[in-house]
Amino acid sequence: MDGRLICTENTGALLASHLVQSEIGDYDDGAADREFLRANKLLPYQDKVDERIMELHRRHLGQTPAESDFQILEIARKLEMYGVRFHPAADREGSKINLTVAHMGLQVFQGNTKINTFNWSKIRKLSFKRKRFLIKLHPEVHGPHQDILEFMMASRDQCKNFWKICVEYHSFFRLFDQPEPKTKAILFTRGSSFRYSGRTQKQLVEYVRENGAKKTSYQRYVCLCRRVCVYSSGDEFTCTLSWAQSSLIWIP
Repeated sequence: MDGRLICTENTGALLASHLVQSEIGDYDDGAADREFLRANKLLPYQDKVDERIMELHRRHLGQTPAESDFQILEIARKLEMYGVRFHPAADREGSKINLTVAHMGLQVFQGNTKINTFNWSKIRKLSFKRKRFLIKLHPEVHGPHQDILEFMMASRDQCKNFWKICVEYHSFFRLFDQPEPKTKAILFTRGSSFRYSGRTQKQLVEYVRENGAKKTSYQRYVCLCRRVCVYSSGDEFTCTLSWAQSSLIWIP
């Protein structure tokens, strides 16, 4: 699956430097770096930042491939758009927007700019009717005459799929216990009996606290897998994943 991340040019170079360390090891005289970067297009204007990538690569001396992979994940998870997946829609005026759901609630984007956030505590009900996705807010949020927001999606299937994702996020992050199968949903309605059936975040935290985190050894092998590539948009960069030769983590 392809993914997208927004980051600055320097962050993109830092991600690329860890990837270089993961693939070819410690910095030597720069020749191996130049050859790798020439053969692998990681950034849109890579010629402009090649020296910066190599400068950052020098700092990773002794870092193992596993540690480099970990650093890539650590950097990526701190980015604002990490884990955000856009669902195209349109508002009542027909303007194109993107809906997304996160741990705190629903977010509305115009392009890559966040223009609104609706926390779970502000939402009274989520529903869908054909291609229309409806957010009913508590009266104190927007007043009694503006408590329902409506967004149009491309198809009923896309609308229902986004609604189901909202069900899962709300259940995982907001509920204390795993929802009962026969319990009728109050927050989510409209023509579907979908229920989240996994553990909640609170249950997982308690499980790890009681049982302890088990460390599993792993070994990396070279294979065909997806590689992070970063594309620019103005002063921001978009990371995508593409097929290329990289490393596989094998867990026994």
